[in-house]
Amino acid sequence: MPKKAVMPHLSSAVAFEGNGFGTCFYRAAAFVLGAPGADLCLGTFAGGAEEELRANPSGSRNDLIHAWVKARGDVYAPSMLSKSNDFMRPIPLDQYYEANGARDVKRLTRSEVLRLSGELGLSAHLRRHKPLKGGKRVAEVLLEAAGVNYIVKDDGVLPAPGYLDVGGTQPTG
Repeated sequence: MPKKAVMPHLSSAVAFEGNGFGTCFYRAAAFVLGAPGADLCLGTFAGGAEEELRANPSGSRNDLIHAWVKARGDVYAPSMLSKSNDFMRPIPLDQYYEANGARDVKRLTRSEVLRLSGELGLSAHLRRHKPLKGGKRVAEVLLEAAGVNYIVKDDGVLPAPGYLDVGGTQPTG
């Protein structure tokens, strides 16, 4: 008999290859659905410096929006699972933020992610790849729920320049 997954949403999200829109959003949401006390964080990461890009040519030159999880004061980065032999360990929050140049961080609590899941069918989408209600993508749902101003380009989800009306949600107030 097959072994039951400890975090079934995350297991399914890891198996999903993504659609070029960022697996970090899928994996972070999946982790939060399976982890009481966890919050989903969305923020801007600094683009890679020249030396980083030489070491990792697939890295981004541009600032990008990334998703990760905060739990018990530490960071969990489910997007790194495939690079760490499917093992995830806690990363001290200050080290993670400093290493990635994290800024403009917004947070969705687990209860907010659970509410979105109920409204849009997020659980079924992550576990069985059923379409979300309303036809949006996971990244769009999370970014809009957190009030992040974004645009989608070929190389990922990027912070919208200024407050131009170029896509995503617009700041209020």
